[in-house]
Amino acid sequence: MKKAGILILVILTLWSCEEEVQKVSFRIETNGFILTEAFVDKEEAFPSFPHRVSGGIVKFTNSHKTYEFRTGNTSIEDFEFHLPEGTYLLTFEIPQASLYGQEGGSFIADPGYVNINALTKTIQLRVKANCSMFLVKDDLNQLEKGVYMIERHSYAYGHFWSYPLHTDTLSGLYYTYFTPDTVPSDPSAFLWFYGERPDIEEGGLTTKDFEIGYQYNISILE
Repeated sequence: MKKAGILILVILTLWSCEEEVQKVSFRIETNGFILTEAFVDKEEAFPSFPHRVSGGIVKFTNSHKTYEFRTGNTSIEDFEFHLPEGTYLLTFEIPQASLYGQEGGSFIADPGYVNINALTKTIQLRVKANCSMFLVKDDLNQLEKGVYMIERHSYAYGHFWSYPLHTDTLSGLYYTYFTPDTVPSDPSAFLWFYGERPDIEEGGLTTKDFEIGYQYNISILE
């Protein structure tokens, strides 16, 4: 009975020591997320647009443990991480952007070692974009119902699903990050500008001819 009491005391002591380990709070800042402008309007430049990166799974691994953070729909730049001091191998699992658009741009990043100490506030991360982007400018507010990406399959008999583009409050631009259609022989992803339901013959602007790594600037004219 006495031995059991000592064992419990040791376990509680170790647990208490683990709980007392101070953790450092920090954020990740990305560099290198670049998309080449494909449709350059030489007469009128688009407003500057600050890119946003997407979320996913971020792992910090040391010699004892792997700390896994699932940021979900929150950008990794907006997520606050908490770790004990130490040196970690940093790896990422970031899903590639949806065919039908999303708020943050997907990317790839090489694994690398980082040191976390009491002075750490941010970690600089070199990334490479692996998606495309639509930027839509509607200065005259002609798009009463905004802009959408739509999902429409040839076998769906006219049924479709719509995904509104996001609005940048500073520039007023509509935007979405996407992966170009992966089935060019039977595309299902389209950029859609109209308020009416798409019929069999119309489907908006298919993304099958677009390429990863490009930013497509589109102006709505009179």
